[in-house]
Amino acid sequence: PGYYCFCRMQRSRSVRRPVATPSEEKHDPEDYLRKSGVSRHVHDVLTQLLESRPDDPIAFLVNYFSQVVEGLPPVKQAHEELCQVHHSHSSFQQHVFRAYTILCSRGARFKPSGLTGGPFTELLQLLLVDVPAVFASKLLAKIQCRDYESVPYGIYCRGVVSCLVLKDFLQHARSLYGMLSVSHAGRLIFLKFKQCQC
Repeated sequence: PGYYCFCRMQRSRSVRRPVATPSEEKHDPEDYLRKSGVSRHVHDVLTQLLESRPDDPIAFLVNYFSQVVEGLPPVKQAHEELCQVHHSHSSFQQHVFRAYTILCSRGARFKPSGLTGGPFTELLQLLLVDVPAVFASKLLAKIQCRDYESVPYGIYCRGVVSCLVLKDFLQHARSLYGMLSVSHAGRLIFLKFKQCQC
């Protein structure tokens, strides 16, 4: 019986499996998706989508694939990465790290070249684009680095968060100011409160 089993194993090993012809390879969906890079992008975007859980997932997907097609410069890619979720979201730190990795690997094929002051300042300016120049310039004067300086991860994080917190603060201040009305006597009247009383 042992010999019989051994012979059957030898015969099964010697049986040749059919080899796919070039035309069959063209029609193999898995092979096509792998070779075209679609599998990698779909896996990447779904991973990011599930980590971020944005309010508008379709806009998130459109934004991701438009970056893939357009081939945005590293600073804009990093900016897009940081704007995908609010800085209070639990997954924000992952986006901060991803953006840092994008900036560090600019122009380097195999290993990161490190983040320097030039791209860091560009990123901060992009983050502050909606902030009035009087406030943006004061913040940038404190946190930007010289073009040739190396920017450690901790400084990069603090700079990014400072810009986003300032943007948030100004948005809240604007919305609060919009709910307030200055009377002729110089007193502030809370409009929503007045409406509730009426």
